[in-house]
Amino acid sequence: MPSIVACRVNPDVNVLYERLLEAGKTKMSALGGAMRKMAHLAFGVIKNRQTYRAFFHPILEPEVGKEANPLAVGLLA
Repeated sequence: MPSIVACRVNPDVNVLYERLLEAGKTKMSALGGAMRKMAHLAFGVIKNRQTYRAFFHPILEPEVGKEANPLAVGLLA
């Protein structure tokens, strides 16, 4: 049940779900992929002790003491 709601409201899970449906997967199979994605997201949040951030991409995040990636200017706004 949580994965059904996540497919509607969570942007990360929704993108994956739609991509799997376009690839020809059945709805139940795509839902299984969404459940797995949610498990990975939950594990990452617990492991790193950080809050969840939708559409997080480490390459776009500046390291401590460094400037932001010039290719990512405007994407993080």
